[in-house]
Amino acid sequence: VIVEGAFIHLMQPGNTNEVALQNQFPRFVNALDKLSDGNMIHEKPFFISLSHALLRYKTKLPHSTRDLVTNVMIKWLRLSKDSNESCLCSALHECFMRLLNEWASLGNAVLSRDLFLSLSEQAIAAADKQGDEQQSALFVSLWIKNDAQFALVKEQYLRMLTSTPEKTAESWKEKLGIPDEKADAMDTSS
Repeated sequence: VIVEGAFIHLMQPGNTNEVALQNQFPRFVNALDKLSDGNMIHEKPFFISLSHALLRYKTKLPHSTRDLVTNVMIKWLRLSKDSNESCLCSALHECFMRLLNEWASLGNAVLSRDLFLSLSEQAIAAADKQGDEQQSALFVSLWIKNDAQFALVKEQYLRMLTSTPEKTAESWKEKLGIPDEKADAMDTSS
């Protein structure tokens, strides 16, 4: 908890400079990895606090800081020793997508739409221990079943899709193998 608190303090605007952060950030991540045995996916209070600290930057968040954070969160998804389903439904996955949604709401200054969609795909692949170009049958299954454990994560993906142009959102869903609800609704009404 002490290392997590110090990490949050480090990430707040004005507490460090970008150059120092490039050196300090990996040290804190290393300490957290050792203390948690690399299994950070259930640390929701930490991720909420981290998100709040990062969102204080608003549009002034350095891209290098954004990249440090997104890379380590994806790494934590990939390194989790929990089941793939547990990882896809985890607090880390939910908080990661919530953070991306918040950054995307600030416009392209922090996170472009293309990078947002790419990072979401990387998160799914990491949580399901797939290669970046592989579809996640488990993610699609949880999506279709409206699994209760997956509801908070799915809510963040739906938020992402509603803020994305329709054709781009459809293309993203098709790439992941998520069936088109409109086509399914038409099939059942005939």
